[in-house]
Amino acid sequence: MNTTRKFAVPAVLVAALFGTVLWLVLGKNDPPDAFDHGPVNQTGWEWSDYRSAVLPHSEADGPYETDEGLAHGFSHSRAGALLAATHISARIRPQVGPSIYEPTITDQTTGPGRDTLLGAVRDQYGQTGEEPLDRSASLVGYRFLVSSPQQATLELLISPEGETTRYSAKLDLQWDGSDWKLVVPDGGGWLPQLPDALTQEDFELFTGGSA
Repeated sequence: MNTTRKFAVPAVLVAALFGTVLWLVLGKNDPPDAFDHGPVNQTGWEWSDYRSAVLPHSEADGPYETDEGLAHGFSHSRAGALLAATHISARIRPQVGPSIYEPTITDQTTGPGRDTLLGAVRDQYGQTGEEPLDRSASLVGYRFLVSSPQQATLELLISPEGETTRYSAKLDLQWDGSDWKLVVPDGGGWLPQLPDALTQEDFELFTGGSA
């Protein structure tokens, strides 16, 4: 079974769910295992293509709303944070167009580099429009560095198309009381990192159905 999933590599940065229980969205009475360590339960996850990125979806953990190409509503759990990281980062690329990246960056990101990111994506869009990416990458795995009801820090392991080297992208997320937001660092972007002294075995693999 192929355990990698395609994930678009942004031109200006490397980016790098209304479910079964409403109280997850509201952040109240979270189940006791919502932030336990260990692999995220990917049972029932489905994968679908979104503008050159193949992304996971979960009826239980989100995204609950995908109107007009946007993705909102992720459960208050590690699974919700992981899904939010993949969906938000896929929608802050110039290739998705201003109708997607503008509200995504404005409403679903926070942090000191948000305005810089928005400006960079606008500039890149002005140069290339919605020109497809030269290449994509595959989502291989993930690992949580921090996970709590207030914040999550995780690394996504990605494999660029045509390369044997794998890279990691470290992403921070904050819970704003109703949903997860991606934290944009100073500088407005994320640089790819070689996983320092790590191997694929140090990451939990993405599994499940294909797009």
